[in-house]
Amino acid sequence: MRLLGSGGAAASALPTAISTPVRGALHAKPSRTPLEIGQEKQLFLDDQIIESMEPRVFKLLNQPVRYPDNPVIPLGTDWEQKGGLSHGGDAGTVLYDPEDKLYRFYGWMTSWPPAGRSVRKFIFYAESEDGLHWRKPPLGQERYLGFDTNFIRLPFLGDASPGNIGVFLDPAARRRQERYKIVFQRRQDGKRGHYPGYSADGVRFQPYPVSRPAIPFHSDTNNNPIWNPATNEYLIYHRTHPRLDRWFQPEPVYPEGARVRTPAWAVSPDFLDWDGPSDKREPEERYICCHADAADRVGDRDFYTLEVLPYGGGMVGFTSVYHNLMGQIPAGTDLGKARSPWVDRIDVQLLWSRDARRFERVGDRRVFLPNGPEGSWDEHLCYTVQAPIVREDLGEIWIYYEGFGGRHLFKTRGEQQRGQVGLAILRLDGFVSITGAGSLTTRPLIFRGNRLRINATGRDRYAGDGHGTVKAALLDGETGRTLPGYGLDDCRPFGSDSIRHTVSWRGGADVGALEGKPVRVRFQVRRAKLFSFQFAREPV
Repeated sequence: MRLLGSGGAAASALPTAISTPVRGALHAKPSRTPLEIGQEKQLFLDDQIIESMEPRVFKLLNQPVRYPDNPVIPLGTDWEQKGGLSHGGDAGTVLYDPEDKLYRFYGWMTSWPPAGRSVRKFIFYAESEDGLHWRKPPLGQERYLGFDTNFIRLPFLGDASPGNIGVFLDPAARRRQERYKIVFQRRQDGKRGHYPGYSADGVRFQPYPVSRPAIPFHSDTNNNPIWNPATNEYLIYHRTHPRLDRWFQPEPVYPEGARVRTPAWAVSPDFLDWDGPSDKREPEERYICCHADAADRVGDRDFYTLEVLPYGGGMVGFTSVYHNLMGQIPAGTDLGKARSPWVDRIDVQLLWSRDARRFERVGDRRVFLPNGPEGSWDEHLCYTVQAPIVREDLGEIWIYYEGFGGRHLFKTRGEQQRGQVGLAILRLDGFVSITGAGSLTTRPLIFRGNRLRINATGRDRYAGDGHGTVKAALLDGETGRTLPGYGLDDCRPFGSDSIRHTVSWRGGADVGALEGKPVRVRFQVRRAKLFSFQFAREPV
C-alpha cells in the first residue's frame, strides 16, 4: 500500500513532483499580540503566523505526484464503451466509510450523443477496499443499453435528471439512517434548485421533506456539501455566474457585461434550512468565495468548482480554472487549432480560507494540479474530486481527480469526452513549504505541550540526507530575545526526512516550561523544505 517514503518523499517508482517558488511576506509589521495555537498544526498557506522572512527565504508551492497506474477508475465496461460518457460531475465525490471499510466514489455519467442541447445524467457509483483498485458493482437500480449498471437511481425523481449531485458521510448525523447526505436537482412546487436528501447505506437515498431548496437555482457543476467541525454547521460550495465588472473595469478581453463562473457558499445548522445566494447571476457579495480580478493572467478567469478539505485550522480549497480567452479566441469556435495551447482547457489552483467562506488563492495563482502530457487521458481537463483523503498512516494526502482527453466545449466540437478518475499524491502538509537560505520568524505564539515537532526534509534524491538542514530557536514573545538554551546554535540540525521530527537542543527537547507563555519561533533553513510545525505533548 505504501506509495511514498516514510516522510512522504517520492519513491523511485514515481516521477518527481514539481515545485514553484512563491513570493512570501518578507518583513511584516511586528505583532505584539500573541496568537493562541494550542497544539494545532501550523501551515504556511497564508501569512497569519509569519512576522518576518529574510530575503533569501521563500514559499514554495508543491505539486502532487500522479499515481503511476492511473487512471484508477478507468472506462471499460460494456455500457460505457457502447455509449456512456463518464464525466464525474465536474468531478464528483470520494469518501471513506470506516464502518464498511470501503472507499466510495459518486459522480455522474451522461449518454452520448446528447439529445439536442440536453444530456441524460446518471449517478455513477464505484467502490474499493484500498482506494487503488475499484469495482463498479451492478446495483439493480438502473438499466442502460440492456445492462444492469452501477448507476444509482433516485426513484422519487422519476426520469428527471438528478443534476450535479454531491454526497458526503456526515459525522454529525443524528440518526443512523441519515449517515449519508446528498444534494440533488429537482423542481418542487415550481421551485427549481438543489435539494437535500439522506441515506443509511450510501446507495439508496430519500429526500428530506423541505419546502424550499438548499440552492435556489441550477448549479451545473460539483455541488459539495460538507460538515464543518470547527463551527458545527453544514456548508455547500456551488457555482454562480455574476458580472465580472463588479470587481474591476471592463477591458477588451472581458467587455462590459461579461460574466464569470465563480464559487459561492450556502450554510445550514441542520442540513434542512439554508442561507445562501438568492440568484445565480446576481449573487449577494457576501456569499462569493473567490472571484477573478485584474491580477489574473488573461484567460485564467473562470472558476468551475470549489472542492474543500478541512485541514490545519482552516479549509484548503481546490478550484478548477477554465482557460477560455473570451473575446479573443472564442473557445467554442476553436476546433483544436488554438493560438494558445491552453485555450479551452481546465487545470487546478490551490486556495485557502480561515473562515470557510472567503478563499484566497495560494502560490501566486500558479497551477497546483496541471494537465497531463500530450496524448494522455487527462491532457485537456482536470477537476479535483471532493474531497482529498488524508492518509495519516502513510504520511500522504490522496487527491482524486477527473481527467479528460478532450476539451471543455466537447459538444460544440462534436467530440465525445472520455472522462476517467485518477489519483495524485501529496506529502502530508505538503501544499506549501518554506525553503531557501535564511530565517523565518513567527509572531508571538501561545502553545500547549512540551515538544516542538516539524514536518521537514533535508534529503536530496541524489545527495541523500544532509543536503539541506532545518534548525529552530525559541524567542521571548515580548522582547524577541533568544531564550537561554533554545538558540539556533544550541539546536541540533535536522537534515533527514520526517513528517514528525521532534526538535531538540543541547539541553534536550523539553519545552514544557514555556507552555502558556508568548514565544516566537525562528526557523533557519538551508536548502531544506519546512512544511509545518506543531507543539505536542509527549510523556516525560
